Amino acid sequence: MTETILTEAGGDWHQILAMIAVESSFRTEAVSPAGARGLMQVTDIARVDAERTCGELFPNLHDPRQGVRAGMCYLIYLRQTHNLLETEQVIAYNGGIRQLLNFYAGGRVADETLNYVIRYYIIKETCNEETTPCSYPAPDPACYD
Repeated sequence: MTETILTEAGGDWHQILAMIAVESSFRTEAVSPAGARGLMQVTDIARVDAERTCGELFPNLHDPRQGVRAGMCYLIYLRQTHNLLETEQVIAYNGGIRQLLNFYAGGRVADETLNYVIRYYIIKETCNEETTPCSYPAPDPACYD
């Protein structure tokens, strides 16, 4: 099922799987303290940008197809609207555009966002060309301590 969802969502599945691993640990029913929901922990504000970008509606972010597609569309929004490279997208996805602007201004990225970016790249690098989306392992939290 994961492979089908990723294929339908489009984009770089290594990036998407790493985002899902860091955001929700592959839990479709995950809800953050800020109200972000689903596999890619999409907030209501990000959902609106995603819907506008892709011309689709995502009423149920806990549905794996909708949640992953909404996350993908939000990444497209960040890339197209703000012309962001991958690391900048990851910072903005986690901490918002303000966090990224603070970084550009020479400010410090919040520790939570810095840890998020590190975990993202550790997980993404474990994925190689021979790995298929179906066999991608859920990350071991002990790897990040």
